[in-house]
Amino acid sequence: MSEVQPSTPEEIEARLQATRTQLAASVDALVERVSPQAQARAAGEHLGTRLAQERDRLVDRVSEMRRRTVETVERARAGDKEALRTVAVIAGGAVAVTAALGSLRRRGPHH
Repeated sequence: MSEVQPSTPEEIEARLQATRTQLAASVDALVERVSPQAQARAAGEHLGTRLAQERDRLVDRVSEMRRRTVETVERARAGDKEALRTVAVIAGGAVAVTAALGSLRRRGPHH
C-alpha cells in the first residue's frame, strides 16, 4: 500500500480554488440552461429550424404541383382526353371560386 504524503496548505488551497472554479462554471451553465432568456432563445432556434423545414417542404410541393400542371396542360394541348378533362374541371372550379368570391365581396362584410 502506498503512503499518502500530507498536503501543504498551498496545495490544499490550490485544490479548493480549482474545485470552486469548476463548481462556479457548473452553476453558471445550469443557470444559463434554466433561465427564461435561454429557454426562449432555444425555443426560437427550434421554431426557426421547423419553419425552415416547412418552408422547404412547401417549396418542394409547389414545385412538384407546378411541374404536374405544366405536364397536364402540355398533354391537354396534345389532345390527351384525360388531361383535357382535368384542365376543364380545374378551370370550372376556378370560375366557381371566382364567382363565389365576387358574390361575397358585393354583399360586403355586414351581410
